Amino acid sequence: MFPKKLKIKVAPYLCPAVYCGNRRDTNCVKSLKLVGESENTPEDDEVLYHILSRQEAKCELTLDMKPTSKFLFRGDLLRYSINQLIVRNSDWLTCGEFSRFDSFAIWVFNSKIHPFNIECLIKRWYSGWTPKWTLAMIELIFINIDDCINRVRER
Repeated sequence: MFPKKLKIKVAPYLCPAVYCGNRRDTNCVKSLKLVGESENTPEDDEVLYHILSRQEAKCELTLDMKPTSKFLFRGDLLRYSINQLIVRNSDWLTCGEFSRFDSFAIWVFNSKIHPFNIECLIKRWYSGWTPKWTLAMIELIFINIDDCINRVRER
């Protein structure tokens, strides 16, 4: 029987096999937490792609890592829609990647998404776009969300 939560420290020489279920449809991990202790190398990014495309967590996926600047998170590679997606150290996350997430709830901490991109996201939503997520929280230090919404409404 697999644990309900699993914490994996990603290293290029280690590709864990327990994160994805086995071929007999027995219980698989319901939550997955990927933690990187140092900045990734391109080889680490490849391991991340491998793990993310094969993981079967449905309840919660926590990404606490520092991939290279070339890392591109493609949520469409995930096998399932994750109920809760938590992204820490999210300076690698772009607004485009964020808008394509397919989760019920998304929490993004320590975001470096430019306020202009947040305003564009709000403008798209205000114009009728419906994201795949229901609830989103983006931690930004230098943004006044009220000003962003007022600028969008004035246009």
